[in-house]
Amino acid sequence: MSSVNSDQEVEYRFTFDRPTNITNFRISAIDAVGFSANNICDLERLGISYQNEVRMVATDLCGDDVVLDVQAATAQPASQQIINGQTSYAEYDPDLNSDIGSTNLDGEIIVNSTKPVTTFSIFYFNEPDDKAWEEANAAAYPWWSNNNGATSGISDDYGIRIDGFDFCACPLLILQ
Repeated sequence: MSSVNSDQEVEYRFTFDRPTNITNFRISAIDAVGFSANNICDLERLGISYQNEVRMVATDLCGDDVVLDVQAATAQPASQQIINGQTSYAEYDPDLNSDIGSTNLDGEIIVNSTKPVTTFSIFYFNEPDDKAWEEANAAAYPWWSNNNGATSGISDDYGIRIDGFDFCACPLLILQ
């Protein structure tokens, strides 16, 4: 994904025509790369740093929110991944390259619904810590003009992996 600022997000929505239990939904490669972590020229650094964040939302047949159970696939390294309710993100450190491969379980979460859902959405974006660091350290981009505005978490180099999931659709009830 590419973004002009960290406020831009992508939604990946599943809609079911009958209530469905989500089980074992796996998302991996939730990672981060700090601005100073790459040995590249200043002109390339804008867009290379990022901090993956994934937020999940589900609703039931009546349109009410459904609580999702989000767990790490393995014990996470302290500097890698944070799970906060229905959100998971990589910790951002401007001096660390916490980039991991898409099959590395250290960046994987498992999501299960607590009851049947009719919609399940994944919102994916560049977490605001990257933006905050860039805006606090604007001098790191000596070639960037104020006419262009703040860098605001611009990124052209981040992605996650959606590994798949199991689901069980509830049977239709026929009332007579």
